[in-house]
Amino acid sequence: MRALEQKVPALNLFPPLQPPQRCLFGPGPSMVHPRVYEALSKPIVGHLDPYFIQVMGDVQQLLKTAFGTNDGATLVISGHGSCRG
Repeated sequence: MRALEQKVPALNLFPPLQPPQRCLFGPGPSMVHPRVYEALSKPIVGHLDPYFIQVMGDVQQLLKTAFGTNDGATLVISGHGSCRG
């Protein structure tokens, strides 16, 4: 038995979620590419972690390609508390 299951016995009462795969045709939520599911299974890093900053830079470059621009004003903003308006 895993350590967490020993500490929280209620976890043993419910099996892991296994939602069926469906084709979604509405306005959202929409289908998710398998790479997204794979990425969601990775460890979480904080929004100030150097790795997060690196990935944010990569996303910025991809956005520039997607929007067809070389403008330096393409911004990626983390959605943590730093986005409060």
